[in-house]
Amino acid sequence: MSRDFTVKDETTIMPSVIEIDLFHYAVHAKLAFTMDVEGDIDSGGISIGFRTGSAAKYIHLLYKAYATAEAHFDLYIGGNMTIAGGTDIAPINRNQIPPLTDSTMEGFATASWVANRVTLNPTVTPGTATQLRHFHFGEGRKIGGGENAAWEFVLPAATICALIVTDEAGATNLANLIATWFEVPPAA
Repeated sequence: MSRDFTVKDETTIMPSVIEIDLFHYAVHAKLAFTMDVEGDIDSGGISIGFRTGSAAKYIHLLYKAYATAEAHFDLYIGGNMTIAGGTDIAPINRNQIPPLTDSTMEGFATASWVANRVTLNPTVTPGTATQLRHFHFGEGRKIGGGENAAWEFVLPAATICALIVTDEAGATNLANLIATWFEVPPAA
């Protein structure tokens, strides 16, 4: 993507031609969000649950997971999946120059969907959900698992989703799960 700028915003200070990829552009356009959860997953796990908003925006999702011992990652969407408990948190807009833009994600910790929230560490029951990704990581020196834009998922509106990291080591296992996404209207 290439654009000509003449003092366009606080990040461009002189006339210039700037070429950036779509992910970088989404940050500057205030369409990019992130959320992460960390914890000791010994004999358990950590998770991020949400429902994509019903607004006319597509969610483009990327993720990373890290652990100090063996673990696995799962991404589920749809079906009769349930999300219960946890803590609803407002996602972080990756462009912090005011005014900030809210996410269309919805959290469910209070047993009702709440806009501009994701739910950290809910209990997730996949039921008939579709498992989009499953991978193991953390063995030996491999402490992380993540995927580049080649593994980006574009999620439908009003769909329940969950990202889960589960312990496989049964010993001390510290983990971190990061979801990052951008929200764009469909093409006209």
